[in-house]
Amino acid sequence: MAGWLDRAVELPNLWVPKTPNNPTEATSQTDYIKRRISNHQESSPTSILAAVDQISKGACAIMQKMALLKAENEQLRPANAALSKQRRSRKTRLRQGSSMSIAEGHALQDQKDVDQQVQQESRQTRGRKPRDKTNGRRCGRCGKTGHNARTCQITVETSSEEDSY
Repeated sequence: MAGWLDRAVELPNLWVPKTPNNPTEATSQTDYIKRRISNHQESSPTSILAAVDQISKGACAIMQKMALLKAENEQLRPANAALSKQRRSRKTRLRQGSSMSIAEGHALQDQKDVDQQVQQESRQTRGRKPRDKTNGRRCGRCGKTGHNARTCQITVETSSEEDSY
């Protein structure tokens, strides 16, 4: 109990309603609320104190997770900045008209040609194929290519029995 009294002396007399920024502030706020509830004379505060303890534990756990995420974010930001700077430098070097050796120019042109060829091949494999790549239209009567049913030279004879139905 002596530790609790020592901490109670350190706490401010009036509670300031603000969001705690670290686990220590959250604990001090919950301790202050507990003291206020304990001084309440009308009912037993045990259930209220247990609820405040749970809130305090949850708040501390969330703040610790936030601290870990913040540290991870601070580590990843410089890496992302370096990567985006590297990507930008490739593009701006050519835009600014900086000098380039002949070998670099040939390598860049070869890379563009390869990229263009890959895009063209991927376009050809997707979608509908042109007529010359497919078999073309066929006649509805005989099934041969080169003409349609209207211009077909083969006449299909029908028997008179079929016409009577």
